[in-house]
Amino acid sequence: MRSSKPTLKMMPMVEGVMVQMPWEKLDDQRNFLPADHHTGSANAMLDKMAKWATALKSLR
Repeated sequence: MRSSKPTLKMMPMVEGVMVQMPWEKLDDQRNFLPADHHTGSANAMLDKMAKWATALKSLR
């Protein structure tokens, strides 16, 4: 019998962006104002995602 649920193909990643009390990081228009550590963490996470995407592209 086939499952009606799709299979998710995911890779574990340690990198992430931790934002504690995000409401304190919003400006008057409710836009997020990242600190330097947020930007650094986001760049590291996106770099790792790009590497995985490139490596797994041939498998798709």
